Amino acid sequence: MKQSFDIQATPSLVEYVLFLIEQDVEAHNEISQNKAYRRFGRTTVERWVKDRRVKKYLRGENGISYKLKELLKASAKEQTI
Repeated sequence: MKQSFDIQATPSLVEYVLFLIEQDVEAHNEISQNKAYRRFGRTTVERWVKDRRVKKYLRGENGISYKLKELLKASAKEQTI
């Protein structure tokens, strides 16, 4: 059985996650567009791209990915507004 947790992304939590990612950047550098949409919300990610807070990276013929660090920074800025 799969468990789910409802966690609020506080600025301190996002800062801690960024710290963990910096420790192992190669393993967690990019996530697919599909995973980014599921994790942060499609309209939110699309708005961040439009506002140039995050950048799309093309992978292969049809693949799009995002840098996780950019997504987390954009998310942290939203939490502080």
